[in-house]
Amino acid sequence: MLAANDPSVLRWRLCLLMFLQYAPAGAVLPMFTRHLKELQFTPEEIGLACATQSLAGLLATSLAGQLADRWVASERCLAAFSFGSSLLLWLLADLTTFPAVFGITLVFWLLMVPAFTLGTSLCFHHLAAAGCGFGPIRMWGTIGWVAAVWLLSFWLDNPAGLGWLRDWLKPLSPAARLSDQFRLAAVLSLLLAAYSLTLPHTPPARGGASWLAPLAALKLLSRHSFAVYLAITLGIVVTIPFSSQLTPLLLNRLGLPDAWLARTLTIAQSTEIIVLAVLPWIMDRLGDRWTMIVGLVSWVIGLIALTIGSPLALVAGSLTMNGLCIGCYLVAGQVFINRHAPADIRASAQGVFAIATGVGNLIGNVLVGRVHSWANEEFAPTFAVGATLAAALTCVFLIGFREPVVSASS
Repeated sequence: MLAANDPSVLRWRLCLLMFLQYAPAGAVLPMFTRHLKELQFTPEEIGLACATQSLAGLLATSLAGQLADRWVASERCLAAFSFGSSLLLWLLADLTTFPAVFGITLVFWLLMVPAFTLGTSLCFHHLAAAGCGFGPIRMWGTIGWVAAVWLLSFWLDNPAGLGWLRDWLKPLSPAARLSDQFRLAAVLSLLLAAYSLTLPHTPPARGGASWLAPLAALKLLSRHSFAVYLAITLGIVVTIPFSSQLTPLLLNRLGLPDAWLARTLTIAQSTEIIVLAVLPWIMDRLGDRWTMIVGLVSWVIGLIALTIGSPLALVAGSLTMNGLCIGCYLVAGQVFINRHAPADIRASAQGVFAIATGVGNLIGNVLVGRVHSWANEEFAPTFAVGATLAAALTCVFLIGFREPVVSASS
């Protein structure tokens, strides 16, 4: 019988952690803008509500890194944040006004965004070779996301066989509604909280070189490759809301019903799963720089296809580029950061990455709302802005990013 700390058993436990960590977000994010549109929010209000995730990242990620690196075991922090998220998600399902939705969504992300960082740093802590095997483990997060989306889609189909469950859960309004995405996410987040308490103990590194871990992590910006990667990442993430906010609305305008809309959006995650499964092989063959270039070029292609905007097959096919960008650029970048960060500040180094993505998402979500409103809610000119910005940033990365010759000691 294999022991719980056996490397093969541990890897599967980390895979399950990633599955449960990304499943709540998978239940909420793909259909979030459709839910807000159903509530008749304006483009600016939708942009601000979507920006809560990134705003929360700016406010809470550094504290989470400090907690995990210096004060409290990572698995305990993760359990506490996930339990709080579950309560907030259940409450969010019944809210209909913009101030209430904005406020509770912000508090939810204040707990959930640090949970993503903690789960990632916990995985890296227990992986040998500076996390070179992280890609296939992170792949299970994407599988969890897809599983949640398909479960929600099945529910939105109002299957006759589940009528008794709808009557029991929602006696006053038994039909499945888009707001049920939050109830599903609440249950999944509660499962994550419970599972987190069973994870291997991941204590803080109290004997680290610097007492204030986030400050030590910021010093990594003095390294050229680290600084260029984070600067380009911030810019690229500004363009991601052009897709995440508007693609569901564009597909819906093209005639795709809600139940199939959620399923279609998982095309992006299907590509991501394949990329993450072979990411160690890709990075070994291409190196950090060219792996990330593949991700950036894919993203530009996807945004160009969305700018064209029809037919439905082209828009759906553009989602494959999302998965390539996430795997080859963002996840490969997390591996790059972990490999070149000192061992005692790795959670905070991932926190710096989360802050960069948080700033980008905050700017991007607000920008998309403004541009879409300015364009009279037309999709082509809105996507064109994102595509142009992504193409310019890709060119800057090609010129400015260099592979580090010597990595930091771990």
